[in-house]
Formats: sequence, C-alpha cells, structure tokens
Amino acid sequence: MKQALKVYCLGLGYLCALSRSSAWRYDLAGHPVEPVSEEHRTGAWRQFKGVRAYRDRIRLARRAAEQPQETPAAASVDTAPAAVSHQPA
Repeated sequence: MKQALKVYCLGLGYLCALSRSSAWRYDLAGHPVEPVSEEHRTGAWRQFKGVRAYRDRIRLARRAAEQPQETPAAASVDTAPAAVSHQPA
C-alpha cells in the first residue's frame, strides 16, 4: 500500500492538480473538505518541476545509451597515399 501511494502521489498529474489555485482536499467519501493551503500548493509545484526534470534526465540518458556508438570506418581502411613514381614509363 505504501508503494502504491508513493507512486500515485509522485505522479505528475496529481502534483499538477494539487498545485492549481482551485485545488481542494477531499474526504474518503469524495466530498470537498477544504482548499489546499498555499504552502502545500507551492510545495507541490516545486515537486512537480523536480520530478519532471528528473524524468527528463533519465529519458535523455536512455536515448544516449540506445544510440549506436559511431565507429571510425576510416580506421580499418589504409588511408596512406600509394607511392607514385614520377619517372616516364
């Protein structure tokens, strides 16, 4: 239960909804109880930005790891110029 609650509360959708100016707290029956305090609203917005930045960093790292590494093709081919004779045949 603890893990499921953590996943839900760190979800970007929940954090974004909690940071809205019109956000309310609800009881277990689904009835609105009180508006979300300004302190919790700003904390949710900071958490939202932090989670989003963290996920973006992970996404970029995965993309970089998935891209094939470039291997120098010229390294396997002899690039030295062939000896040229300037004498008439």
